[in-house]
Amino acid sequence: LCEYQRWACLGTLAAAHAELGHFTEAVEWEQKCLALAPGDRQNEVRERLVNYQAGVKNRRSQNQQVATLARQ
Repeated sequence: LCEYQRWACLGTLAAAHAELGHFTEAVEWEQKCLALAPGDRQNEVRERLVNYQAGVKNRRSQNQQVATLARQ
C-alpha cells in the first residue's frame, strides 16, 4: 500500500521477519528502512539493524545488550 516508501512500515516488516527467524530478510528490510528514516530516528534503526545482523529479535532487553556489545 505504501509502495515501500514509508520507513516505519519497512521497519515493521523487518521486525516481522526477525520474529520468524528470517534474519537475512530482516537485515534487507531494515537497511531499506534506514535509508528512508529521518535523521532523528536513524540511531534506533541502526541498533535494530545490528541486532538483526547478529541474529537477535527486536526485543527491548536483547536490543540493549547487542547494541551495547556492538559499540564496544
